[in-house]
Amino acid sequence: MDKIVVVGLLVVASIVTAVIVFNTIIPSLTSGGEAVAASRLDDLTRQQTGIKIVSVMPRREPVPPAPATPLCHGDTVGCIVDAWAKNVGGIDIASFANVDVILSRTDGRWARYIPYSSNCPASLAIADTWHRFPCGEDRWPVSDILPIRVNLLADPLPPGIYELSITTPNGVTSRRVFEFAPPQLPSIAFTSFRDGNDEIYVMDS
Repeated sequence: MDKIVVVGLLVVASIVTAVIVFNTIIPSLTSGGEAVAASRLDDLTRQQTGIKIVSVMPRREPVPPAPATPLCHGDTVGCIVDAWAKNVGGIDIASFANVDVILSRTDGRWARYIPYSSNCPASLAIADTWHRFPCGEDRWPVSDILPIRVNLLADPLPPGIYELSITTPNGVTSRRVFEFAPPQLPSIAFTSFRDGNDEIYVMDS
């Protein structure tokens, strides 16, 4: 009789142990497998993502243009930076809201994170923002060149050498260095015979 009781207790203990294992270890294995699968999917998506900044053009025009009163006078400072970036990857980039744009001086003295503006065309507020220009859909298809306009009405660019950085939502980055130079003053050339010799002089206008 005692042996039967002992055997019965052992069977119950085995069943309880099996239930505990099923309720604890199995969900952990399942969630761990899901995490691994999600990580592999993220890695695959990242491998298929690629962008390249093909051109950057800082502009010296006042914003807004004449005859309106300018919020940024331009000329010796850059109010706008236009850029063009190509989707060289194998998948579309679905939204611009999580695309990061950073503008910095190459000497490390200045850097700005430029937030995305969903207003297109962007309102002329005293702020630094970027948007697609001309306006278009909130999607970046494969092989398409995305035109970007960076408005720098709060912090116009002084002359210098800068780097524009664009990063996709999954961390793929492209960078391009460019220079914003002050306008060149036109020169005037003239001749003089004051010392009896025919000489040419050049001076800024």
